[in-house]
Amino acid sequence: MVRAVLRVLAVLCTVLLAAGCGDEGEGTVPSADDDAKDLPVAVVPEALRQPGTLLAPGIEVQAGSLLVATSLPLIDFYSDPGTASSLGWQAVLVVDGDPIAVWNQYVEHLDVPESARAERSCIVTAITAPTKETMGNNFVPPAKRFITDAPMDGENRIECFATVGRTTMALAAGAAACPEAGCELRSVAHLYLGVMDPPEEHGYEQFGTDQLRFDRAVEAADDPNAVIEPLPVPAGQTFTPQLGGTASRSELPKPGERIDDGLDYYLNGTPAGLVPADAHTLVAPAMLLQCNSGLVALVEIPGSPADAVAVVDGAASGDDPIKVQQGTDSGGRLWAGGQITTAGGYYMGLVALHTDDEASTVLVTECGD
Repeated sequence: MVRAVLRVLAVLCTVLLAAGCGDEGEGTVPSADDDAKDLPVAVVPEALRQPGTLLAPGIEVQAGSLLVATSLPLIDFYSDPGTASSLGWQAVLVVDGDPIAVWNQYVEHLDVPESARAERSCIVTAITAPTKETMGNNFVPPAKRFITDAPMDGENRIECFATVGRTTMALAAGAAACPEAGCELRSVAHLYLGVMDPPEEHGYEQFGTDQLRFDRAVEAADDPNAVIEPLPVPAGQTFTPQLGGTASRSELPKPGERIDDGLDYYLNGTPAGLVPADAHTLVAPAMLLQCNSGLVALVEIPGSPADAVAVVDGAASGDDPIKVQQGTDSGGRLWAGGQITTAGGYYMGLVALHTDDEASTVLVTECGD
């Protein structure tokens, strides 16, 4: 059952362009006078699309967020290659407003149940850069709180997650947790949306507070052998964390550098995990997806979608070639996608969309069971 759920999440979270979405991604680009340094995360300003831009028919970019490049297809990496079909759409956005308000706007706009609101989906964390001591037997989990708890000292990150039937949302803002001793905390401000067709179906649900609700119940239990039921999220006022000044500004990985900017431990030493030559990173990478690893990165690679996928695939010469799926959206734009195995049985997903006469926008994700 766990592997089945993870497979569903992998499809939702690592692979989504709905039929009739040929106009998504078209929108206002910030002017040349806009200062990219005012944004909470490193990003190419020319790649940003303003609120009001269509993500899918009837779905628009909401205030407090900016679409990076365009919506892309959600494809099923587990289906037979060459089927030329997509399951829906997916998009990566930069959050430049109150993350709690932005989250709740998308919950309402995507018409998912009220249970996915920030109170149930978001937790606030106080993380510190790890050292050799804290990564060993002396490891102490970072302090966490619900957004309805009183603020903590040192809190510097908010992360939200919700899967409701065919819709997946994930947000991280503040400091990025780094995986190695001595690494420097970097800033994140990312939102991932993935919507399968039809979006109105609900069933399986998972929320970002589930583990904390269970942990609090365990702490409060008198009988450690009793059946533990997660506690409800405390009711009351929400407290937005103070995220400023807690991490250095993130960077855009350059060709030949790690596409994950060192955040994804499982890409250590993997040639496929490097930014290809002549490619351009569009937004700083983030660990967003709720799976082992969870990397999300967006790059622009010269050539057609199939060419772009082949460039990344060719870097991992020891692996089997990607079984590429290809198709077109309703606007006639070509897309291609597939999966390659990285170290330890983790899967790098590639979804490329032809967005320029000479280049393709590529969403790179990584997950494991």
